[in-house]
Amino acid sequence: MPTRRGKAGRETAGDLQGRARETALLSALAGEALRGEVRVVVLSGPVGMGKTALVERAARTCGREFTVLRSTGLPAWSATPYSGLVRSTLSGTDSGGGEETGDGGSPEAFAGTLTERTTAIEAARALLGRLRPGAPLLLLLDDAHLIDAASLRALSLLMADESPPGGLLTVVATERPDAACELLGLSATTHGPRRITLQGLSTGEAAALVEAEGVRVPPEPRIASLVRWCDGNPLYLKAVLDHLALGSAEAFGEPDVPPSLTAAVARWSQTLPEPARHALRVLAVLRAPSTVPQLNQIAELPVATRDLELLARSGAVRWSERGGVPHVELVHRGQREALYRGIPLHVRQDVHRRAARALAPPERWRHQVAASDAYDAPLAERLLRAAEQESREGHFSLAARHTLDAARVAPDGADRQAALLDGVRLLIFGGETHAALRHREAVLRTPAGPLRSEALGLMSMVAGRGAAASRYLTAARQDFERSGRMACAAAAAAELAVVQNFLARGEDACASARFALAHSASESVSATAGYALALGTALTGGAAAGLAALGHLPQDPAQVATHDMETLTCRGMFRGLTGDLQGAVADLDATLYHRVVGRVPESNVTALVHCVWTHYLLGEWHQARRRLAIAFDLADEHGRGADFGILHGLSAILHTSTGRLKEAEADLEESAALSRNADYGAPAFHTTVAQAAVRFLLGDHREVVALVTALRRTTSNLPRALLYGSWFLPIVGVSYARLGRVGEARQALDALRGIAGDGPMLAMTRLWLEAAVHEAEGDQAAAVAAYRAALAVRGPGGDPRPYRALIRRDLGSCLLRTGDNDGGCAELRGAAGEFTALGAHPLRQGCEELLREATAAARVECGPRCDAIWAALTSREREIAELVGRGWTNNEIAGDLFISSKTVEYHLRNIFVKSGFPDRKRLRDWYQDTDRAS
Repeated sequence: MPTRRGKAGRETAGDLQGRARETALLSALAGEALRGEVRVVVLSGPVGMGKTALVERAARTCGREFTVLRSTGLPAWSATPYSGLVRSTLSGTDSGGGEETGDGGSPEAFAGTLTERTTAIEAARALLGRLRPGAPLLLLLDDAHLIDAASLRALSLLMADESPPGGLLTVVATERPDAACELLGLSATTHGPRRITLQGLSTGEAAALVEAEGVRVPPEPRIASLVRWCDGNPLYLKAVLDHLALGSAEAFGEPDVPPSLTAAVARWSQTLPEPARHALRVLAVLRAPSTVPQLNQIAELPVATRDLELLARSGAVRWSERGGVPHVELVHRGQREALYRGIPLHVRQDVHRRAARALAPPERWRHQVAASDAYDAPLAERLLRAAEQESREGHFSLAARHTLDAARVAPDGADRQAALLDGVRLLIFGGETHAALRHREAVLRTPAGPLRSEALGLMSMVAGRGAAASRYLTAARQDFERSGRMACAAAAAAELAVVQNFLARGEDACASARFALAHSASESVSATAGYALALGTALTGGAAAGLAALGHLPQDPAQVATHDMETLTCRGMFRGLTGDLQGAVADLDATLYHRVVGRVPESNVTALVHCVWTHYLLGEWHQARRRLAIAFDLADEHGRGADFGILHGLSAILHTSTGRLKEAEADLEESAALSRNADYGAPAFHTTVAQAAVRFLLGDHREVVALVTALRRTTSNLPRALLYGSWFLPIVGVSYARLGRVGEARQALDALRGIAGDGPMLAMTRLWLEAAVHEAEGDQAAAVAAYRAALAVRGPGGDPRPYRALIRRDLGSCLLRTGDNDGGCAELRGAAGEFTALGAHPLRQGCEELLREATAAARVECGPRCDAIWAALTSREREIAELVGRGWTNNEIAGDLFISSKTVEYHLRNIFVKSGFPDRKRLRDWYQDTDRAS
């Protein structure tokens, strides 16, 4: 297959990615055509979906065996009769593989000749006369909806009575399959066409496209966000890949539309009738679904239902029901942005003016601003009043839009700058982080002052630049204080406290939060300060101290007030970190389902991070994956830059646990790259903890110890280590013990014992680590006792199933080393079953390997005794022992051997006496563990 160069200079396998099913179908139909059959396949789908790429693949793969006749539609010739025939090309076996163009002369002149001197049948026969006699024909009609009707009727004869004797495969690529099939007469032929409607690429196929472009493939969640943006359309994906460096999370949140894509979409829209094209413009301007009457009210030209149905058949729009009323809307965000940017300014403003007259506020105001080319003081005043009202009600995103619109039409320059800064703050409070960051250059152009410093601080915070955010917000708070604007100073202090917690400066965060609580009557500012105060307390005294500071919250999370949802997030975090896993899930779920967006846009992502980890510890891995997917979506829309690194770390742990090691390594690489971009230590801390967890699951204890040793060298990580000790101390301590570093293992055990909390998790992991220490010291009996005590731990708070399975595996391994082969194998089988239930296939395989080794050793040790047992049995007893070993019941054995069940029981008693086995389970295990089963 021909190759092309990717962006990095690598050879790649062409532009088509995925489409395995479609390619297989084309190959199968080509084979049938080579055997003399007539086959037709119709490819349809929106512009950019890869129809032409499939046609090209068919030409490449079949061109050596077929004569290839190709006709491609063009807008300029679609109304000229027979232009499709004139512009067709012929290549294949009759010309040694070279390409032969159609007859000379202009299309207009040749079309006139055909009209005057020949019929469509004669034209088709003339084409057939150029073919090699008996050779199969591959007829490729690309963009068939743009080929003139006369040419299609003539070409249709090749698929009917005039078909060549060597077989025929016709591939029709079109955006309007029904119209093409009608003109080609396919519905009337005996050779019914196979229809393929191309859908957007999946995440995996998009990743292959990224790789073909010569770009390092990002982890799956970041590819998925780009797929969502454009519904997997290859045209959009490739345009963005060519335009963007994929190193930033923002690129996958909602990328800027590259000029090349805008131009391509504009060229495509020119192929549509004017009413349909104008309907697309109106939908792009409205940015929302619309009814047909509303479209007609706004559109310059009447838009008939048939125009919209044409767009729907082309895959450009889709219908939906809203309140029982049919609405039409664009397919995806990328399409809307590309269409909007391709509308000439004067046309765009005209549509905005029409929309403003048709719609009520607040949408009317947005369109008035977009249509305006002059300042409008009354409109700016209305917008600011509306923004103030929306902000009081907690609708920060809507308030931000009103404020930023006011910044465009306010006559006074100072008012415009103030509105810009306030609008950016409100965007961040509303969780619109990507939209806020797009205003950075405009904010930097405003005069220095506390509002500018606060806006820049908040923008730095959501971009993951904690140190810069701290500097800006400190300056803002100080400037507000000096000017006596204490309410503004309190708001800046609350925001600063959040950032100081990012930097693990718990004492500073507590001081800033207390200042905010003392100087603000705002409910949202107080909520942010309370959240920051609880987290700062935990950083200085541990999760249990933070939990104690939240005693004022109702125990039932459903009773917590909406403005306290951020604080409830803290309680959920602390409950999980102190072992109350079920209580953590209850609190965190409440914040996700009931929280409105407030002044701290990262709270929901934080809640989801802890939800993922808590579900993982409970063994609810399917739920953990679902929460992780939601977290990535939320981070795309509302998160901080640092969120992605933490989420990729969690994704790596889940992938490793289930055996997807390649995906796990990609996640770890991405997490590490993102943590390097941050100017504070939290992302690197969480990345390192994730790396340690992955290496522990892979059994690489040396790397676990090396990672944690490097982590502890950074002083700023000590508060985080205090807070998150229950996450990593068990695996670090066990790794120390496995390496024989008993002193350090005991230090980890002492630190783990120092974490206060309830629930089985802490008690179980302490005993697990204690058992590992005993093993390292050579006290196997004490180790077995500690392992058994760990497995006996029960109680409220949720069962940490992954820990329980790991402990059971370690107990089985320890028992084998003490010589208790039966007990060790039993525990390993139990652990393997638990790992299977969790989906932890690599860990299950590890148990099975230990079992195989134990069984092989047992065979060597007990071979003579096994032979003696077998020799002591009668032939009938051996038959029964064999069937018991295969798992048969007494009734099944009796039926097979034509004896009674009582006779089976009699023989079994004799077998037990001769072998010394206490029951049929031990007999079955003996049979299966020896070579008798083979």
